[in-house]
Amino acid sequence: CDGARSLVRGVIGSEMFDLGFKERWLVVDVLLKDDRPDLGDHSIQYCSPDRPMTYCRSPKNRRRWEIALRDDEADEQVTREEQVWSFLAPWIKPGDAELERRAVYAFRSEIAEIWRKGRLMIAGDAAHLTPPFMGQGMCTGIRDASNLAWKLALCVKDAVSCDILDSYQEERAPNARSFIETAMRLGRLINALDKRSTLSLGSRDETGVASMETIAPPLGSSDVGGLIPADTPHKGRLFPQPMLEDGRLLDDAVGYNPALIVRGALPRHVAATVPVVKCTDGSALAAALAGLDTNAILVRPDRYIAASARTEADVAALAARALPSPVSGRASGEGSCAV
Repeated sequence: CDGARSLVRGVIGSEMFDLGFKERWLVVDVLLKDDRPDLGDHSIQYCSPDRPMTYCRSPKNRRRWEIALRDDEADEQVTREEQVWSFLAPWIKPGDAELERRAVYAFRSEIAEIWRKGRLMIAGDAAHLTPPFMGQGMCTGIRDASNLAWKLALCVKDAVSCDILDSYQEERAPNARSFIETAMRLGRLINALDKRSTLSLGSRDETGVASMETIAPPLGSSDVGGLIPADTPHKGRLFPQPMLEDGRLLDDAVGYNPALIVRGALPRHVAATVPVVKCTDGSALAAALAGLDTNAILVRPDRYIAASARTEADVAALAARALPSPVSGRASGEGSCAV
């Protein structure tokens, strides 16, 4: 995780693939001298054809404006104090605030061609760069770390073959690319200069209405080093973080382990090899299973779905799957808990 100018990426011989979105924006941070509720208590996107801007509500008296720049505007020109105040004139004037920082940022959309070579791996901005319009840059890097952490832990404990690390890029690269491409579409929507081109950026439903929605793309296909069949239903989808009936969150109940979530109870003859979380009708957990039209879900330590089951036989097979725990280094059914 050594950043956009990654040294490690160069060492492993990886190039960045350009997805085609490049823009320059001026970022201005100010410290208000007085309370200004009229500015808004939330972030606002101004989709002006003349000059798109973003207003960000920050803690205390700090506020931020992000201002789209034209290709013919030089950095030294737009960062001059008088020019900055000209940009901010619709909202504040020099007597209202102190300029804390002003800098030009280049928004890019790139993804690394190689994420791993032997014991060297890249993550975060070293592996992908996204425009900021969805706020998913750091989030995507955290997903990288979450995906890699439990796999590395199993390798260090000799619980699995290190071939499992091949699944890191297989799973993460397509997921990261989905977020980048959606951020690109949103950026083009924000910066569109005419209404007709703007409508083409949305997804149309059967009524012809175009819209953009929050996405939750699955992981890329992989058998995770042979641990999980690549074609099981719902595999790679992010499982929600429901509140359990005893008031705990799922993570608090099972810790950093894989877990089997079942509707009702396991068949009597079945002994699970992972912690079991039983849900009853009407609970948030049961609703999550119902939404997937399934009766059991095996979730990974990073809370993505490993596999699902509907029939009693499939539930029994799922319960017997020895998905190792990165915490103990052995099948987490040893000393498993039922919730």
